[in-house]
Amino acid sequence: MILTVDDIYPWVNVLLIACFIGVYEYIPQAMLAWSIPAKLAFLDGIIRDYGIAVFTVANVCLAIGCAAAASLLVVYWRPCAAGSGIPPIIEYSYDGRLKDSRTFDWQTVIVKTIGIALIITSGTPVGREGPAIHIGAGVAFIVSGFVTRVQNYIKSENKVNSEDVKRRMVLFGSAAGFASAFRSPIGGVLYVIEEICTDWDVEGHRTTGGQIVLCAALSAYVTSIIIRATSEGGSDIDFSSIVITQEGQTIGSGEIYYDNDIIGFLVTAVICGITGGFHTMLSLWCHRKRKSLKGGWKVLDTAMTAGFVVLCFSLIPLLYKDCEDSANHYDSRRLAGGGERNYVQYSCGKNEFSSLASLSLSGEEGIIRHLMSRDSTEFELPALCIFYVFYLPLMAGCMGMAVPQGSFVPNLLLGALNGRIVGELMQLVFKNSTISTPGVFALIGAASQLGAWTRTMITVVVTMVEITGDVGLIVPMAICTIIARQIAETMIPTNYTHAHVTIKHGDHDTETTSSDNDDIDTTDRNLKKGSMYKVRKSTLQTLGIIPKTPSYKSDLQDE
Repeated sequence: MILTVDDIYPWVNVLLIACFIGVYEYIPQAMLAWSIPAKLAFLDGIIRDYGIAVFTVANVCLAIGCAAAASLLVVYWRPCAAGSGIPPIIEYSYDGRLKDSRTFDWQTVIVKTIGIALIITSGTPVGREGPAIHIGAGVAFIVSGFVTRVQNYIKSENKVNSEDVKRRMVLFGSAAGFASAFRSPIGGVLYVIEEICTDWDVEGHRTTGGQIVLCAALSAYVTSIIIRATSEGGSDIDFSSIVITQEGQTIGSGEIYYDNDIIGFLVTAVICGITGGFHTMLSLWCHRKRKSLKGGWKVLDTAMTAGFVVLCFSLIPLLYKDCEDSANHYDSRRLAGGGERNYVQYSCGKNEFSSLASLSLSGEEGIIRHLMSRDSTEFELPALCIFYVFYLPLMAGCMGMAVPQGSFVPNLLLGALNGRIVGELMQLVFKNSTISTPGVFALIGAASQLGAWTRTMITVVVTMVEITGDVGLIVPMAICTIIARQIAETMIPTNYTHAHVTIKHGDHDTETTSSDNDDIDTTDRNLKKGSMYKVRKSTLQTLGIIPKTPSYKSDLQDE
């Protein structure tokens, strides 16, 4: 078989996209790796020299300033940069059309980059998974458009349809963005197939599948190379502050779980399923309440929400003042920072740390490291429960703000918290029996919660293995993820992301229908109640909104 120029161009496109995304995704990570330790170092000096009251005021002011700046960029420059950015990617992958033509342009990518760095630095419980995917999709859209124009300029006939190429490359870019942000290339590919794709080309998977895997793996590798070079070059940027595990390290050693653990695993799965369903409903309610806000009110809402959340995180350690000895631990600071497991001194004395402050003031990745740890350190149940009571409503209350925000890491943290609490209880119940450390249950909880939130299974298990490096818990993770997902689906049939997907032809100028009689009528609750739109049934089945039956009528739940 002789390769032609037309056969080579798609691979050139993929290689360029992967390299550009790998380089660009380094930027927001570098911004966060610098800003978070810098902020914690500044606040550490404040609490050490001036006490808790001044520290709280400074922390809240920083949060309000960062959140307001992020919201101003979104509201007055690029409104389409708000949220995760995944719903418009799903819609674009369906029919190649954009409700906002600026969704993937370079200015949106810039606003998304700066905005996510600002809002995470503020201390607000949001993640960077969704924005990373949106950034990857935007870079892929821009690069593929340029490559296609060059290709069509060179060719005199049989010119390439740039929109078809862009649709495919946006999916590749989404996988690459996920992979670069979380060092999980296979997880990125599976996330696109399970969560984003409305119509995966099974027949052409030999080519398309190879291209998307190459794109995700190469982009993650490029980002990793740059991070490694920066870290080894003597830079002050601390990338370990934004990752759960360092490159080449694992949380566990692949140990096998015990029979007694199964009870705790199942309890964790049930709790996470209920939590996932409740969290989805609460998040959708908060998002719905914010839809009526306009202009400056959106900025004010974001700033005040961030300020209130950080105020709570700063003061809740006062509810449980017990201090623990930190002489045998890696490090003890008044505020945690860096990639090692650091313990927050807060108001405790020398060589002591506050377990509750170590949870509320360590940053999301730092908290997850604590919860999934498998050493001798035990976080007392009162501290875990108090933090849980505050974290769940505060996290849900941030959904729908006018800033770039994802939900992967916050849900991972929430699930790890569920599992850690169950693990600590299991230690009390089975005192004289063989039982795993609470960190094992935290990992099961993290996977279960992600399954309940995203309604995916393979993606969650593979991503958790890639992130933590622990392959010994694949079987219970898969089973618990399925249980949690089914419980959440019973409570609310669609996940948060798909509740905002509006695949309806009424949004567009032209009406297209399926050639295989694969259309059903659905009611769009976003528009006038009772208005009918034709939607491909296979798309709704792929999204999980309706079951795969010969004929079915359902209301499309849009937000």
